[in-house]
Parts: sequence; structure tokens; C-alpha cells
Amino acid sequence: MTRLHVHTLGCKVNQVEGEGIAGRAAAGGVRPVSDAAEADVIVLNSCAVTRAADLEAAKLARRYRRANPDAVIVLTGCYAQVRPAEAARLPVDYVVGHGGKDALAGEIAAMAARGRRASAEVRVAPIYRDRRLPVLPPEPGPAPDRTRRIVKVQDGCDVFCSFCIVPHARGLPRSIPAEAALAEIAGHVARGVREIVLTGPHIGSWGRDLSPPDTLASLLRRVRLEGGVSRLRLSSMEPSEFDDAVIDEISRHADVYCEHLHVPLQSGSDAVLRRMRRPYDTARFRDLTERFARALPRLGLGTDVIAGFPGETRAEFEETYTLLEASPVSFFHVFPFSPRPGTPAAKHPNQVPTPLIRARAARLRALGLRKAREFYGRFMGERLEVLLETRLDDGCYRGYSRNYIPVEVSGERLAANTLVQAKLVSAVEGRVRGEAVG
Repeated sequence: MTRLHVHTLGCKVNQVEGEGIAGRAAAGGVRPVSDAAEADVIVLNSCAVTRAADLEAAKLARRYRRANPDAVIVLTGCYAQVRPAEAARLPVDYVVGHGGKDALAGEIAAMAARGRRASAEVRVAPIYRDRRLPVLPPEPGPAPDRTRRIVKVQDGCDVFCSFCIVPHARGLPRSIPAEAALAEIAGHVARGVREIVLTGPHIGSWGRDLSPPDTLASLLRRVRLEGGVSRLRLSSMEPSEFDDAVIDEISRHADVYCEHLHVPLQSGSDAVLRRMRRPYDTARFRDLTERFARALPRLGLGTDVIAGFPGETRAEFEETYTLLEASPVSFFHVFPFSPRPGTPAAKHPNQVPTPLIRARAARLRALGLRKAREFYGRFMGERLEVLLETRLDDGCYRGYSRNYIPVEVSGERLAANTLVQAKLVSAVEGRVRGEAVG
């Protein structure tokens, strides 16, 4: 039996696709293995959001070749799509773009039988011409292997922010029809999955390319009414993608939608947002987040922010810091600016010195930690619904509340993939402890 190891780097969309390759290959008779050194075929599903992500994929490819000289190595994902010639110079046998990802699962055994290649075979087509949307949901099994499932409903982006490679890596927006998404969700729910996360690089654009066109609010309503989902989350959504229909749908049905949103800010300076080519301003971000915070008092609100974007002055950075400090945002992902070759921002003449970028990122991270502690502290002594996931060495279970607080729950007769009411009792150095009640 052919043995397969799949390693995925990057975003939730990539995670879904990596799981799909592994799951569908297993359904066809291939045996997944956790150790790349034991595999006949290794699929490295790469990211390209930063140059560092490219280099990480290259480092892993070399490491896998040293550990397993006879394995067939397939490099796929965004790095393969964006820089195929560079990727082909690595010690790999195939370089496969996104257009060929969905066929990989059926080829694993044949690739193993053919063995190593003298030079890499490149299978990368121009992504902008591809209006097809490969769907790679995991092959359904007898039982869920985790408590939540990520469902890809959209791919691609046409915003072309000045720092971002995603449109070049994943092409223009394409939507998975509602019926296909609902069918996948129904399969997960039937197998006991408690929580569904809808994802896509530009999820707010869902439905615009369909015939007839549809809207994200319509999809959300159908998932809520027809999907049978206990808990529904949305992955990251741009401030400009929330229209009144989406806001009302989420705000009025907190019994289904988790009280957790991720709304990227990137900068709290309107001047920097214009240089980034972001399709919103700080007033839009502020109004949106405050509106959600009023509608959902327990809301856990995450954001992304870039420190040291080219040309960022001290005053512009302070605008970002001040906005985040005053906003209801409770979780930060802070990214020091890293030039992404192939984007306009990489060519900007006023690059911020690296030490200054690091210092600004450190200040933002410290603010994020403080705001997270304050957010956790608001719920001490309260009961929150927690979906248990992982058993810890001390017998407790770790899981997430509906507003995305990671809670370590103690109690009797606990089990993974169950919903419990937990009374929060402490939060020390980011570790939140709770006791199962009721």
C-alpha cells in the first residue's frame, strides 16, 4: 500500500485543501503516515503570503529529501503557483499549481510507482484564466477526527492590495454553489461535527460570480436554517464585505453564530490604508466593530495589523495604536511588514528600517496581550459554553468558548466533542481555567 505524508503551510483554505488531498487519497487505498521519513510520496502544500513562507517551503523540501531520499516529493500550493521555476529547482519531483490540486489524490499511487524524476515536472497554468474552482473536501469517514470542520465556500480575490500576493496565487473570486456547500456541511454534521467554519480568501464576495448572482447573507441564512449546525463561525472578513444583511443575520442569531469575528484592520491610519489600496477607511472599521460590540456584548473580536508598512511615519503608527487601544478588538495578529516580491509595496522607495519595524510590532503585541487579558477578565465567574477538544495531561480538556476564549476545563465525565457549561475561575499568563457546571 502506498504511504502518503501531507504537510500544509499557511491559511485555513490551504488546510482544507491539504486535508482533502489526504482524505481522498486514503479513500482510494493510500495509507496516510505522520512521519515523512516513512512515506512513499510527500505532498508539501505551500504558502506564499510572505517571502519567508516561500523560504519555509524550500527548507522543508530540502529537509524531506535528506530524511527520505527515495520518496517522491510533490510541491503544491501558493508558492508553486507563484514561483514555479524557482520551486522546480528544489529537490522535488512535481510542482503542481492550484488548478491541479484536486487531481493529486487520485495520482498518488501512480506517482509512487513511477518513482523519482530526473528533474521536476511542472504543472502550473495561469491562474487568472481558470474559472473552475477545484473542490477538495475531506473524504467522509466513519467518525469525525476533530470537533470542528472548515468548509471552503470561496476562492480568489480581486482587491489587489499593494502588499498582497493572493490574487496572483489564487486568481479571481470564484464561489462554490450553495447546494454543494450545504451538502458538505450536512455530511460533517451527520458524523457528529459540532462546529463549522466557513472560509475563503475573500469570503464576502461569495455568490457574485454565480449565475444567477447570490449573496453571502443568503448563504448564511440557508446554512443556519438547513445545515443543522450547533455552532457556526466565519473566517476572516474584510470590513468592506459586511453589508447590513450580513450584520443583521449574524447579530440576530447568536444561538447559531459564534460570538467571534475576525475583521482585519492592517493600519489605523487612513493615509497608510490608501497606500495599501485597502477598500475601506478607519471610520468604516470603527463603526462596524462598535456596531457588532453593541449587538453582541460577549463578542470576541480579532484583527490583523501590519507594523512598519512602507512610508509609515511615527504619527501614522500612533494612529494605529490609538485606534486599537480604544476599539472593542480583543485579539491581535501582528505582522511586521515583509516585502513580498511581485507586489507594489515591495518596490516602495520609503521602506521602514527593520529595527523600527520590530519595535513597533513589539508595542502592538504588548497592547494585544493586555487587551486579551482584559477580555478574559471580563468573564471570570461567568458561565460560558465550551466545545471540548483535547485531553490534557492533568485530565482537563481544552476547548473554545463561543467567543473564542481557549478554556482548560476540569470536571468529571468530560469527553472530546461535547459541549459543556464552564464557570471561568482564573486567567494566568494567557491560560484560562474553568470548572464544568450543571
